[in-house]
Amino acid sequence: MACIAKENAINYLIKHGGTDDVRKVINYQKFDEINNKLTGIAEDKYGLKTNGNKLFTIQYEAINYIADTPTYRENKYTVPRAIPNDILFEELDRLIRIHDMKKDQGLNPPEQPMMMRQPTPEVDYKLKLINGLNKISRNKFEPEKLQGWLNDLQKQGVPAQQLEIFKNVAKPGMTKDEIAVAIAANYSYTVDINIATELIKSANVAYDTFTLNGDDYSKIDTYRKNGNVITKEEYNLATEQYKKTENLGNRNTQYYSNLSVPGGTNYTEQEIATPEITPSIKGHAEFATEQGIGWFRSDEKDATKIERKDLGTFNVENDIYTQKFDAEKIETTYYKNNNLISKEEYTKSRLKQPEFKTRRILEVQSDIFQKSRDIKSAEDIYAEIKKSGDLIVDCG
Repeated sequence: MACIAKENAINYLIKHGGTDDVRKVINYQKFDEINNKLTGIAEDKYGLKTNGNKLFTIQYEAINYIADTPTYRENKYTVPRAIPNDILFEELDRLIRIHDMKKDQGLNPPEQPMMMRQPTPEVDYKLKLINGLNKISRNKFEPEKLQGWLNDLQKQGVPAQQLEIFKNVAKPGMTKDEIAVAIAANYSYTVDINIATELIKSANVAYDTFTLNGDDYSKIDTYRKNGNVITKEEYNLATEQYKKTENLGNRNTQYYSNLSVPGGTNYTEQEIATPEITPSIKGHAEFATEQGIGWFRSDEKDATKIERKDLGTFNVENDIYTQKFDAEKIETTYYKNNNLISKEEYTKSRLKQPEFKTRRILEVQSDIFQKSRDIKSAEDIYAEIKKSGDLIVDCG
């Protein structure tokens, strides 16, 4: 399982000026402040037992100077690097998962700080380059061995474009883990999934009567204010001011609800957007925004078909329930907080888990690839040119 807390903490150090993208400490004071802050959050919010240790330590690494440079005769120089405490981070991830289980069951634990939080909803996507780095048997990168690295990565199916990313990111002395972290920091961006909404329109379409700032307006027989005749211009001005004060709020859009399938409730239309990037292709949905790259429609499975998660390990009211199977005795034993309990108590507690509804994805659309629908085949292009009389066959 990925160590989310460690990855987020490393990115937090980079973002706030404690280290660079290869974990080199560039500001000791900021590094210490951030390290103390993150360690304190892990202890206070999640109950991590550190025994006086920190989430990061500094390790001084000796690096060879590049040959034929003015200082290469001095042989080596030292680089201070931030080293994560993997044991503490693994335990912190476990505590965060327990925290999330409690939150799902409505126990309202303290909110997670952003630098520790796992994004929700999350799309677990990795470049082939990252997977390739995890599989090859190499450690520190040296420029003179670049081709060997590229050959190994190609054998793992890494495409040429991602090999270029590797060449841009890899620096002398970096480990493959440091290279992976640097790629994640430089080539990742935020993707939002937002439910599409629209302003609720007033039922008072004609605005025949309304009250504004204590004054009653009407246009039943003529334009009036508190029974007194006023001009059409005065009435229209009051109407526009009244519209601004209605503030009826928003509601979920229903543009494509007529295309839904039976057996669903809580229908929504959601846009997929990149908040920090404005695509050059305009979204085609009725509710598209400038940052939209696609959208989908979904609903919830009929409430009569709601199912529960059947988990071997689960959490109910701060208690952790588990089961273990003994292959030799061919029997299962049940535990509550590591204390033996009966199967009946285990089963009864499992029924107290919250109900999980099934979300159905009805349709997915990509704004980026919409234009490909207009691309014609070679045969179509040939036929059109031939029909127009512009086709010239040169037999040489």
